[in-house]
Amino acid sequence: MSIRYFNQCISLGRRDGLIRYVTADDRAVRAVLTGRLAAVYKELICRSAAWGVANPTLGMPTRRRRVTRERAAAGEAVKATA
Repeated sequence: MSIRYFNQCISLGRRDGLIRYVTADDRAVRAVLTGRLAAVYKELICRSAAWGVANPTLGMPTRRRRVTRERAAAGEAVKATA
């Protein structure tokens, strides 16, 4: 899986910003987002990146059934007879 770029973000303070949209190989296209909306967009990107670092297991496989002592003991008994 290769890295793909979507945009480049520049903060110009808390109330102003610039979002430049790019192609997959990081070449600029004509689309651009400026002003307060761009600053809010960049803040959303930064917050979601920080959340992703704090919650790295999102999307990871989970157990379908809770493992209990009885079930674990039963599993050990099956392994012992095999």
